[in-house]
Amino acid sequence: ASTQSTAADKNQSTEPATEKAEDVQTVYKVGDILHDGNMDIVYVSSGDYQEDNEFMQPAEGKKYIFMNFAFINTSDKSDSSISLYSFECYADGYSCDAYYGGDDDLSATLSAGRSTQGSVYFEVPTDAKEIEVEYETNMFTQDKITFVFEGDKDSGYVLEKNTTATEGTL
Repeated sequence: ASTQSTAADKNQSTEPATEKAEDVQTVYKVGDILHDGNMDIVYVSSGDYQEDNEFMQPAEGKKYIFMNFAFINTSDKSDSSISLYSFECYADGYSCDAYYGGDDDLSATLSAGRSTQGSVYFEVPTDAKEIEVEYETNMFTQDKITFVFEGDKDSGYVLEKNTTATEGTL
């Protein structure tokens, strides 16, 4: 069993509020929320992805997986960009290829207060024991956090729609 705690566990902790550098969470599971500067990232779900197109099937001994995320720009002033190219997948420590044929890929530029939801897809060995996806939170510092693939799992998180008109909208 994993010794990593979820975001919910941290909120119920009786430890002092000050965190040491080694206490900062860097590994996330389905249902966890990452607060990264002006961006909240929710790891919504994961699972196997079935491609309907018979000409775009995974190689022999491999399968497609997806990881679904919600990104919320919590800034009140600045835009933020999300790119599926900021994600790297590793199965049992070996790099895996991204798959770009999925239904709802994840790339967007979010205005302040806006949000999006989408998935990243990878081709991994069917017999992989441990699948992790690293996300580069800052391309300048190359800081990374890790999302653990947990098979078919859904947190039930639903992104709230923001239908507020932007100031100056006609």
